[in-house]
Amino acid sequence: MPGKNIADLKKDIRERTQKLVAAMPHAERMERSARAQARLIETPEFKNARTVMVYHSDATEVSTHEVVLACLNEGKRVSLPRTPKGTRTMQVREILDVSRDLETSRFGTFKEPLGNLPTIALEHIDLVVVPGRAFDAHGNRLGRGAGYYDRFFAKKGVRAFSVSLAFDCQIVDEVPCEPHDVRMKMIVTETRELRPGWA
Repeated sequence: MPGKNIADLKKDIRERTQKLVAAMPHAERMERSARAQARLIETPEFKNARTVMVYHSDATEVSTHEVVLACLNEGKRVSLPRTPKGTRTMQVREILDVSRDLETSRFGTFKEPLGNLPTIALEHIDLVVVPGRAFDAHGNRLGRGAGYYDRFFAKKGVRAFSVSLAFDCQIVDEVPCEPHDVRMKMIVTETRELRPGWA
């Protein structure tokens, strides 16, 4: 769109895809989430990962509940990000029990691990499941807007394979990107896997 800067373009795409997700009936959204999670769990990248970091979804995203349970059931180490107020960074906290180890985040829309849980060294993480609002076939991702994951992947020691869960309606022709924006190595939806092939 001529005359619009990248920030405005990102805002427009975020709003458009969030409306599409919000328009889905709850039962349909859960069914599509289940299919996307099942696809991810069957990928070699997930099967071969020993330590997985997973975002905890809010109502506007593909659920990650089954992925977390699959990690625990298969004996993988599983961690969730925690974002302490005022730090603009994510801590990686290991969880063992989803009913005991989570609390409502300071954003109030999703869960985070308790602050007293053990941390996992960044170099030990094999796979990171990254949230997003929109994606394109090149692996470009439009996140929630705070830049937590871009800063996370820029840290020394991070070597994890990056994958995102998305609904088909969140795949767009092009996501405007900037030099600091991290691309995904794989995107899994309810009907397909996108592997951009750049990595």
